[in-house]
Amino acid sequence: MNQIKLCVNTQTPLVRFKLNYEEILEKYGYLYEPINLKDLVENEDYQFTPGGVAEMTYAILKRFMVRGLVSSPKWVSLNPNAPLEVFHEGVHIYNVQLPSFYVPRYTGFKEGIWREIHGLGKMEIRKEEYEAYAYYNWLCTQTMLKFLPDIDIFWIHDFQQLQVGSMIGPSAPTIFRWHIPFKLEHVSPRLRNFIMKNMESYDAVIVSTKRDLEGLIRAGYHGKAYQIYPYVDPEKWGKVNGKKLDETLSKYGIMEDEKVILVVARMDRVKGQDTAIKALPIVKKENPNTKLLLVGDGSFTSTSLGHSKGENWRRELKKLAEELKVEDSVKFLGYVDEEELKCLYMRADVVLLPSLMEGFGLTVVEAWNYRKPVVVSRGAGSSELIIENVNGLTHNPQDYRELAGKISYLLGNEEDALRMGEVGYETSKQCSISVAVERLKTVFESVIKSY
Repeated sequence: MNQIKLCVNTQTPLVRFKLNYEEILEKYGYLYEPINLKDLVENEDYQFTPGGVAEMTYAILKRFMVRGLVSSPKWVSLNPNAPLEVFHEGVHIYNVQLPSFYVPRYTGFKEGIWREIHGLGKMEIRKEEYEAYAYYNWLCTQTMLKFLPDIDIFWIHDFQQLQVGSMIGPSAPTIFRWHIPFKLEHVSPRLRNFIMKNMESYDAVIVSTKRDLEGLIRAGYHGKAYQIYPYVDPEKWGKVNGKKLDETLSKYGIMEDEKVILVVARMDRVKGQDTAIKALPIVKKENPNTKLLLVGDGSFTSTSLGHSKGENWRRELKKLAEELKVEDSVKFLGYVDEEELKCLYMRADVVLLPSLMEGFGLTVVEAWNYRKPVVVSRGAGSSELIIENVNGLTHNPQDYRELAGKISYLLGNEEDALRMGEVGYETSKQCSISVAVERLKTVFESVIKSY
């Protein structure tokens, strides 16, 4: 098959600019568009820090490019105050400029969808918020339609872009990748109908887990549907040298004789860090020299769209740790770079995913790459990969007593913990990027052929 001409659409951008466009021009004078990031200074002018969906999608896009399966890819995402067009390592990036007037309203609508699906409260639909959401989706669509006829397929990601498929309409094939849990049983009929009508406008839908595929079918979806596990690049999660490991442990005050419990998740109530903190006093009764490390800061919404839920949640967690008198044993590390995160995985005795509800949870697969034992909430999609007492342990969401018992078991039974980590490493191969490349290639080719 010929190379696929692909356009990716996500909310979260690949590049976050520390200087706005006017400041960049003032610093450098005239710059040709698209601006090549090679002409700017990383960590001074911008940061290449894709997170979550964008990070996973970029990794597989690069694999497609290396294998010659995709040519001249385009990427459209929300990026207020950024240059309109940027070029980075063969990817032409288009930054959608949603006017600041609309940003809080757009955020209100899409956060309402997210909260209701995750069981955190019913969405109140406000006309002005819906207008901003629809306008953002239209701005993405306008940009993408300009690429035709030089695009074979549009690959659109998650609920923030839900309407893009219907707006593109019959002009080109579209694939929608749904990343959060697909559980519509408890959402309002109005929201359920909104989601399903838009899902039906796509030529194919991809979900993360078998649980979500079943949910999609139960909801009455009639189109093409595929299940592909989220993926990591095993080569990326290798070991670091002893010097870097020592520096990182020293930086964060982690002693050699301490037991280390690690949670890697953005600061968000749904991630369940409070359950881990509540479990800690119980764990410390048998293992007093135990520390809980919380890695992660706010999401793109918290850090770039002016929504303060990340920082609010951090404050609540710190207050909870103080109330439980474990504040000296809970470390809030915030954002850590990739090399430091590798060190923390290497040092961890147990890795947790305590989410109330989670589309998947790649931290489990990352931990398995280091052969670490995991304890996973049954609300997380990755829990369907867990065979109890074989490659990990599970617990009911928010049940901190059950979680404490599972952690204590692993800390007190080193041979079982090592065995689970080894079996987990074998399980992680199901979530390898090389597996995902082949499956996605098949989906792309099938959709293009049948269009």
